[in-house]
Amino acid sequence: MSSPKHSKRLSLPVMPSGALRLKTTSIPPKTPLEALQGQDPSKPTTIKELESKASRDSRRFEWDLLIVGTALKLLLFPAYRSTDFEVHRNWMAITHSLPVSKWYFEYLLSIPASFIDSKMVELDNLNYDSWSVIVYQRSTVIVSELVMALALRA
Repeated sequence: MSSPKHSKRLSLPVMPSGALRLKTTSIPPKTPLEALQGQDPSKPTTIKELESKASRDSRRFEWDLLIVGTALKLLLFPAYRSTDFEVHRNWMAITHSLPVSKWYFEYLLSIPASFIDSKMVELDNLNYDSWSVIVYQRSTVIVSELVMALALRA
């Protein structure tokens, strides 16, 4: 036995053929430009304007992100020092002290470091962590990131 919910059937009245005629018209879909017409005049109305606005918004967001990231890194200058701190200071000292055949990229960072604080690039100066070393190392990270961001934007 079936439940009362399922036993009901929908019945439609039967009409003679031709008695019910539906008039159908097709409405052409609006183009994006037609869909945007009649909106606020300050808003973009062409696809090109929409793409241009999206591109400007994207670039603005990227610059905002870069500025916030740089500001955060500047605020973290006095933060803790990891083991990488001494590793990088030591690499600068090694590359500054050894012949060119025994070093790589870090040498470029050791050149200005020797002018800022000559003790920073002394090979036998283990665990040297003056404020000048901290500022220099963290600044080179920030500058490298900014150079990379500018290169990627070009």
